[in-house]
Amino acid sequence: MRIAFILLLTFKVALSKSKSTKHIHKGLIGNGDMYNVEDYPYVMSLKVFSSNNRIATCTGSLLTELFVLTAAHCVYGKDKRNLKVYQGSWIKNYDARNVVRLFVHESYNPTSEVIIGDISVLQIEKPYPHIKEYIRIGGTPIDFANNKILKCTVFGFGSINAENTLDNEGFMNKIMVRHGRKACEGYDSVQIIDTWQQYLCVVPNKRKTYEGDSGGPMICNGWQYGVCSFSINLKGEEMQTIHVFVDYYRKWTLKTSAVLGIV
Repeated sequence: MRIAFILLLTFKVALSKSKSTKHIHKGLIGNGDMYNVEDYPYVMSLKVFSSNNRIATCTGSLLTELFVLTAAHCVYGKDKRNLKVYQGSWIKNYDARNVVRLFVHESYNPTSEVIIGDISVLQIEKPYPHIKEYIRIGGTPIDFANNKILKCTVFGFGSINAENTLDNEGFMNKIMVRHGRKACEGYDSVQIIDTWQQYLCVVPNKRKTYEGDSGGPMICNGWQYGVCSFSINLKGEEMQTIHVFVDYYRKWTLKTSAVLGIV
C-alpha cells in the first residue's frame, strides 16, 4: 500500500498579498469546537517567520513556565529569532514571547520518507505570570493493551479558509486513538512498518486535524500523550492524523529537561 504523508505545517502569505483561490479545508478547525483559553491555559500557538513575508502557524503546549513542547518540523532549520510564542491564538494577540533556546530531536530528518523524531522543546524568554497550570506528560503502551481505544482531545490553530488565512482563534476536537502495530493505515508500508511504536493513530473520520495544527497536544486521561505530526491521505474526504507518542521519546525528553533545567 502506497501512502501519502502530509506534514501539518502551513505557510500563510502576508495580508498584503493577493487572496488565494483554494477551497475551504474542513479539518479540525472546520468541524471542531471553540475552546476556552482559561480552561486550557497551556495551549500555545507558534508564529514562524520565513522569507518572502511568509508566516507559518503551529501549535504547542506549555510544559513549565518557560518550556514549550511542539513538533520538530515546525522549527527545524529555523533561527530562534524568527519564532514567536503566544498563549492561545496569535491572531489579534500582541503578548508574544521570544524563543531563546531551541532543541530538536537528533533523529528528525526532513528529507526522509520515514517520519521519526518529530518533537522539539523551546525555551521562551520569560513566563506568562497569569498562567499557573501546565500540561503533564503521560501515557504508556499499556494503556492501549488488548486493542483498547482511548477517547482524547486535540487542539490546534490550523487554517479555516485559505481565502482568509488569519481568522482562526483556536479549536478543540474529541477523537478516538489507537496504538499498536496495525493501528495506523498503511501499517505494512515502508514508512510505518518499522516505526509504528512511535505513533498514536487517530481513528479516521472527517473531524480531523489540518495544516497549522502541527505540534498541538493530544490529551488523554488528563495527560499529554501525543504531539500532532502528520496525516495519511485516505480515500474520499477522510485522513488519518498521526501523533508522536511522547512516551517513546521519554528518555530524550528527560535528558533535554535536565539540560534545560526543567527537572
